Amino acid sequence: MKTLFLVLFLCVAAASAVELDPYNYKSGLHYCYLDGMRYTFAISNADYAKMRKWNPSEDASPPVTPKRALELARARLARIKRPKSPGWDLVRISLEPIGGISDPNGKWMYVVTFYLHINVFGTPVAMNFIVTMDDKLVEPIVEPEKRNQSFRTPP
Repeated sequence: MKTLFLVLFLCVAAASAVELDPYNYKSGLHYCYLDGMRYTFAISNADYAKMRKWNPSEDASPPVTPKRALELARARLARIKRPKSPGWDLVRISLEPIGGISDPNGKWMYVVTFYLHINVFGTPVAMNFIVTMDDKLVEPIVEPEKRNQSFRTPP
């Protein structure tokens, strides 16, 4: 029985380790913490390989507009339910190369950042959403927070 439990435990641990293994993601991992949950946003290597390219030196405008990226991010943000939430402020919409500046593959993403309204002396809570040039919002992996100290937000 102990052996069966150990094997099951190792399989579950290995499965979750593969899911969030930074080597399986092209964009690095973006973590956001809210109400005891961790939101992990990242573009997998498999999705990256299929993504649309954009070269700012050759194309005047990206295939997805900042307005569209904001629409997708706001729609996803609306699905995050918070009782008595004071609301969110748009902080920035940035256009970033997915593999970093040194990536020659010409694949870009928008990072749309919101801050949760809290009192002026509190730590701001940020939520970053990733939108690709394929007009897709990267869905976060949402799971209970795993760090020792939590930045709790007011209800």
